[in-house]
Amino acid sequence: MKDYLQNIHDLEYYNEAQLAAGLITKWVKQSPNNKELKAISKSMSKMMFYVVRLQQDSLGKDQMISDLRFKRNKALLRLQEIKEQNKTYKL
Repeated sequence: MKDYLQNIHDLEYYNEAQLAAGLITKWVKQSPNNKELKAISKSMSKMMFYVVRLQQDSLGKDQMISDLRFKRNKALLRLQEIKEQNKTYKL
């Protein structure tokens, strides 16, 4: 469910970002010497790259957590097996 909701939020963001970037690009083409529009265009690009980096960091964090959980579960399973073996030796 989390992935589904995140995908919806991502689509909403990309839709709004694409609309804003398209409008800014259109305005820059109409007024190519407007320094403020160029600054807004550059700022918008940086914000979009920042969001992409945040999403990549989040995916990396989720993958790391998944890997660590797998390793922990594997270690716990091995510990349980060792305890079971130890019980048979104590008899």
